Amino acid sequence: MNDDLAWYEVDAEAVERSREHLEERRVNQPPLRELWLMEFLTMPVLLGLLMRGSLFRAGARVEYRFLTPLAEKGLDLLMRIGVLRAVVRPHRDLYLCDSPWNRVFTINLKVSRALRDLEKPVNAYLARTMPKTSAYFRTTCRASLLKMWTSQAKVMAYLTLGAHRASQLEGIPLENIRVMSDGRWLLDYFPASFALFSGVRIMQPLFSASHPLSMQNAMPLLVIARNMVDHIRARLTGTKPPTPVEHGGAPNVGTTICWPLGTPSLSNFAWYDRCDIPPARLWGLFDRSNVGATDEKVGQLAEMGIAPRAISRKATGGHPELYAPVVLPMEDVVQAATEWVKSLFRAPLTRGIASQVALQNLRSVEIARQVERLGIGVMFHYQEDSLDFCTPAMERIGGIRVGYHWSCFDGPGGSTLRTHHVTFCWGRHNSDIFMDSGAISPHVLINGCPMVVPDDRRFEKTIQAEVDALRSDGAKLVLGVFDGSTLSWQFYRSLLDWLLRQPDLAMMVKSKPRVTATNWEMMAAHGLEGRVEKALATGRLVILDKYTPPYALAPHVDYVMGITTTSAVSLCAMMGARVLFLDYEQLDRDELKPFATLHRLGPERCVFRSMEALEQAVAEVIEDPQSRPELGDASPVVDAFDPFRDGMAGARIGQYVAWYLEAMEEGLDREQAMQSATRRYAEYWGQEYVVRGL
Repeated sequence: MNDDLAWYEVDAEAVERSREHLEERRVNQPPLRELWLMEFLTMPVLLGLLMRGSLFRAGARVEYRFLTPLAEKGLDLLMRIGVLRAVVRPHRDLYLCDSPWNRVFTINLKVSRALRDLEKPVNAYLARTMPKTSAYFRTTCRASLLKMWTSQAKVMAYLTLGAHRASQLEGIPLENIRVMSDGRWLLDYFPASFALFSGVRIMQPLFSASHPLSMQNAMPLLVIARNMVDHIRARLTGTKPPTPVEHGGAPNVGTTICWPLGTPSLSNFAWYDRCDIPPARLWGLFDRSNVGATDEKVGQLAEMGIAPRAISRKATGGHPELYAPVVLPMEDVVQAATEWVKSLFRAPLTRGIASQVALQNLRSVEIARQVERLGIGVMFHYQEDSLDFCTPAMERIGGIRVGYHWSCFDGPGGSTLRTHHVTFCWGRHNSDIFMDSGAISPHVLINGCPMVVPDDRRFEKTIQAEVDALRSDGAKLVLGVFDGSTLSWQFYRSLLDWLLRQPDLAMMVKSKPRVTATNWEMMAAHGLEGRVEKALATGRLVILDKYTPPYALAPHVDYVMGITTTSAVSLCAMMGARVLFLDYEQLDRDELKPFATLHRLGPERCVFRSMEALEQAVAEVIEDPQSRPELGDASPVVDAFDPFRDGMAGARIGQYVAWYLEAMEEGLDREQAMQSATRRYAEYWGQEYVVRGL
């Protein structure tokens, strides 16, 4: 990368290399003369494009992230009557993860830091409108708003970066590119030095987030309306709320069901490992429509001795009896409605604060009343990004929310701003990122990685059999490959070309599950100009089950390789694997450098900036296995990811919760109980594993 370029620009050589891949993806398309990039393609946006005539012009392209059903019907009508000449398609690579324009973590960090000044007006509003709530309740609300706005601004930044990419790569002038983003109103709060947005026309969609009548601003009213409908339905069906649970001074523990039950590496109850809390003190909580209370899940909880409960109607599955609505206090309803009416006549910032604070208030009341009648005083919930409803809910009833993370992060930002009362981190790598992000958690501890389960043998025989077959067929080196959660066209083209060039190499690909299909399944459906068929025909390419945990490959392959984020390879490094990370973003530059743990080992040991350099290093090892003894060896820094690596990460969380409950039973208040549990944790495991709380 040329150091004279702005942080979002790409040098001419990298542009030319990317253009080679672009040409393969373009099939008889006219030269691009007009480009629209947007997050949501809605019917109002579609009508606007029609009025401009953009959809009738060849050489115009519209790319969206989400397509609403009504807009989809409108597009279908235009195609059927034969007037749609523009190319309208979803973003193929919004995050540009496998290209030289990848700035995912850079944008996350820069945007979150740029918006920190918004804390002041939020604090002022909260102090004025919610003086009766606790300081931590208000702090959580403020942090949640910053996370939500950072998320909106990040998407706007990704779209704008896509505009710069299209201009460089496809030769379209920036003035012919339009970006439509709900975060447009936030531009006024970015410093003038934030040059990414310069020269690109960014537009606010009709009825977007800043509009008084937008869906986002109307959410508090929708919550009130839904609550009323739930009560009417409950009266008509005779549903009665459960009898409040008596817990005799020590609260129960509630865990929301996010993952399939019985999955060791993604366990909802990873914290319950070797824990002596009786299962009768536990509640399995359902609040997701896609992970509802099915017969199978309810039965699995029953086998564990854990009672099920739905805290959202949409999550009841086939068990409506598990849910009963709660009554929203009239005081909160009136305040939310009053503030919403006032916000209609205010500036976008104040309007956004008013509506989202009202939403947090109402949702936290609902959740608090749901869990309080179950006697729950400790809650585990999967939600991390955007608005936090659960921490304020537990704050309302004098309980605590405990959290741990499922991924390894590569830099600070809004999504790593932790708001739990107690936050557990894998190691110093992630705790440093959380603290730099502005984590407000009063207790931050290091417990190791609960996602690595050394005793998980589900895939051992299958993987070893595949590896043995590859070696018996002549493979001198077997490489495990992890892609990311975003589409990786350029990466897969380069990867399969490498496999076809190197007859002594075999690959085992573990593709990450997406909403509809894995990354690999999308590539296979496309074919990549025949590469997929040729690669599979070699017999040296194995596609693993999408639910195979990354660490399962570690003992069996020679090296593992990852892209986009170090999460998968760090899990393997904890198991002693040799790891290779293809770093398109160059995470060791500028503000991200302090968090580039693998990069500290030096260039081309674990981290490579190009596929060509990585391929050359592997070729040398194939030619002479003793030529690169340090290749992939992350052992000098693996303690930063997990200093324990003993398979007891979940047990440490459960141990802390048990100590907290014990302190509550002894009559200590919440703050004293957390302090007691943190002190015992430090005494048992070491003070170096308490980041905050002593």
